Amino acid sequence: MSTGLSAQRGVALLTVLLVVAMMALLVAELTFGFRHQIRTVSSGQNMDQARWYARSAEELAIQVLEQTFEDDDKVIHAGQAWARSGMIFPVEQGQIAGEITDARSCFNINALAVDDMTKEQATYPLEVFISLMEVLEVDTFRAQRIARASRDWVYSGQKDVQYGDSTYLARPMPYLAGRAPMRDISEWRAVDGVNAEIARTIMPYLCALPEDDLLLNVNTLTKEKPALLAAAFIGQLSLEQAEDILARRPSDGWETVSEFLLEARPSEEINGAVSLILTTESKYFQVKARVRYLDAEAGLVSLLQRKDKESLQVISRKYGAAF
Repeated sequence: MSTGLSAQRGVALLTVLLVVAMMALLVAELTFGFRHQIRTVSSGQNMDQARWYARSAEELAIQVLEQTFEDDDKVIHAGQAWARSGMIFPVEQGQIAGEITDARSCFNINALAVDDMTKEQATYPLEVFISLMEVLEVDTFRAQRIARASRDWVYSGQKDVQYGDSTYLARPMPYLAGRAPMRDISEWRAVDGVNAEIARTIMPYLCALPEDDLLLNVNTLTKEKPALLAAAFIGQLSLEQAEDILARRPSDGWETVSEFLLEARPSEEINGAVSLILTTESKYFQVKARVRYLDAEAGLVSLLQRKDKESLQVISRKYGAAF
């Protein structure tokens, strides 16, 4: 009888231990889940705060630019307050880094949307694009192919299209041609002939603006990227000459394109079309903001358009982890 009672007590003890173990596991799981939820909510709040800091950088950039327009409305140049690089602003438990660039200091890929390919003046942006790739050591045949494919991608019409939907539908992962202006320059990577190496080389010189004009501000072209200036002259200006011209640029820029051309090519004739794509003014600016707040990092790229003499509007925003 005592043996049976001992066995029953042993079974009861095992049952109690099993229940306690199950309860312990359940409590541990609930605790883990609760902590995970807290971390998720906290990370989300930190990311939201980081994005709001990025928006504040955008607003500050707008104020700086509008103040520039008010103080100096003649020309846009790299000596103005907005053009300072490496700006970092400390905030509570983090920091904001940002920069403003003139979107007239890059090649607008949407300027390739040429309707009549027989007119020399209309195709000048196409020739400049080919020249840019050649200056950056892309062979001529490939440069011409990529330029034409880029034109067909951003061109919404039907005339003289060589790289249409059939070019891209035949690929292992088929897709349709853009047949419309690019909204973001990252789209250029999908154009026929653009591989990873060419994208890394050429894309830093490109942008996608909501217009089909090609205008380059001689006062904001960076000294580190003279290839754009050399390309604008299509063989009439070497890369070394472009570097020298940008190095000698006045601190407050050139007041007119004629003044610039006189210094760039003082004794030689130039293609008249080049003067049509050069300017000393700008109406598009790009703002890049990078924010670190606690464990969150956020980035923002905004495109601003100058509406009138002294005001700006945001026409696009792109959020990301870093830029």
